[in-house]
Amino acid sequence: AARLTGQLLGGCRVAVGDEGLCEVATAEGAELVVAAVTGAVGLRPIVAALESG
Repeated sequence: AARLTGQLLGGCRVAVGDEGLCEVATAEGAELVVAAVTGAVGLRPIVAALESG
């Protein structure tokens, strides 16, 4: 992830794993979260998104 982040332009960065999914799902200003992760891996980010409003 660190190597890829160094190659990105425009303030983009890489988020990985469960923490990354939760970070994206609860991003400030997000109005809609679409979950395309199957199984139990997708539960925590969706619950986090619901809790964040």
